[in-house]
Amino acid sequence: MINMGGISKGIYAYKTVRCDFHAFITSWGKFKKR
Repeated sequence: MINMGGISKGIYAYKTVRCDFHAFITSWGKFKKR
């Protein structure tokens, strides 16, 4: 049996980390342009 709850939590955490990382890269790029 596959634990659907654990998989969905993992996907949610992965998406959240990706969004945070993307936001960090974007803000860092804006900061460098100054």
